[in-house]
Amino acid sequence: MNDRPGITILYSAGASNGLVLALGLGCEEEGVPAVFGVGDGDASSLARRASELSISFLGIGIDSLGSIALHDQRLGGLRPLLAKADASVDHARAIGVAAGRIVRGRPVGVIRLEALWTVTE
Repeated sequence: MNDRPGITILYSAGASNGLVLALGLGCEEEGVPAVFGVGDGDASSLARRASELSISFLGIGIDSLGSIALHDQRLGGLRPLLAKADASVDHARAIGVAAGRIVRGRPVGVIRLEALWTVTE
């Protein structure tokens, strides 16, 4: 078993391959491996399930509508940390980078957050 902290990414069968790839590249850019799997549901429910499977407690979900969510397992049934509807490849890569930075304990950057995501309450 691999004990290296990674981020689990679950995507729906109809999710954009470009978004999935960009998320993984963003994580890897920060030196954090991504583990991929297919699931059913919207981005938030996929992210919640991914966080339950992830060694790092962080999970990302991508649905067939192009929405992406980042969830921390310790939030339980609460809303995801971050969510972006109609994400572009650039958004996906930035979300992957941000997730990698969270795992590594590095700052994400307020400007990046304001430009790319809807912060959920």
